[in-house]
Amino acid sequence: MSKRSVQLKSHAGAGVVQPEPARPGSLIEESRPLQLFLENLPTMRAALAGLPSPSFALSPLNAIPKIALGKWETEYDIRNRVWLVSDAQVDRLIPLGSVGEYYGGVMDRLERGRTVALVPEPIADHVRAGGFKVQRQQVEYLMKTEDIIDPPGSHHGRLRNYLRRAGQSCVVEQFDPAKADEYLALNRTWYRQNASLKFRTYDKTSIDWLLSNWQAVQTAVPDARCVGVRWRETMQLIAFDMGCLLTDEQWTSYTHRFDRNAPVNRVSMFAYAELAKLYPGSPTENQGTADTTSIKAWKSKMAYATQTLFTVST
Repeated sequence: MSKRSVQLKSHAGAGVVQPEPARPGSLIEESRPLQLFLENLPTMRAALAGLPSPSFALSPLNAIPKIALGKWETEYDIRNRVWLVSDAQVDRLIPLGSVGEYYGGVMDRLERGRTVALVPEPIADHVRAGGFKVQRQQVEYLMKTEDIIDPPGSHHGRLRNYLRRAGQSCVVEQFDPAKADEYLALNRTWYRQNASLKFRTYDKTSIDWLLSNWQAVQTAVPDARCVGVRWRETMQLIAFDMGCLLTDEQWTSYTHRFDRNAPVNRVSMFAYAELAKLYPGSPTENQGTADTTSIKAWKSKMAYATQTLFTVST
């Protein structure tokens, strides 16, 4: 164990939590790594706001289930004031202090022979100048919240019509854990319908875990939201979307799940727009990566900016 860091194991017996909390809100009590991560969440969000291009993958909705399921270990680097969420291959750094301290944390991990993922471009450029390997990892898309709710311009006229019609033919609800089975079934449907695409961002177990533990998740992260969309004619659930804050001014949608056979055009975009309405105080949304040509096309049209993140190694 390093003198400069405290290892917080999250393997079975140390950090993995039960599929269901003992009672609503007990999630953080069952896992010390989760408890420490969540206790530091306000500081992380403030520090992420000062970091060039904070990644959507560092949001609590992405990190919490992976820590709870034992996919990620957590480690606090005291000297550099960064929180690490790691698997066997790579480290991901969440700042707790300044950009300079974050850079120091990246260099410290590289000197230990570790690979660091989700490194913002300006810092990756410094690392490259130091002789380390730098590889482009992913491009993420920044959206204006107001544009998600009401897509601007004549080129989005057809999308606005789809959203208007969806509003007439659908019923929107906030997720009720008592209806979790319907949401879990829709998640299975989405993965079955999209199995041939083999998205690298597939993460069914994490989404299932969030749905199954939603009351505890919302207790730990009060700004977490999940909206469902039902077809008014049959009240069948046809789409759902989750989100939470990434920083104080930026939120992120964690997932778009929908039935491709639903009788409503662009129902996924409609669910996304309804989720955006729940974050009126956050002007920007980080939409994450684009894994197919069609997804990249609509994100490119909607985004006002993109950001590139890198993997760095020795």
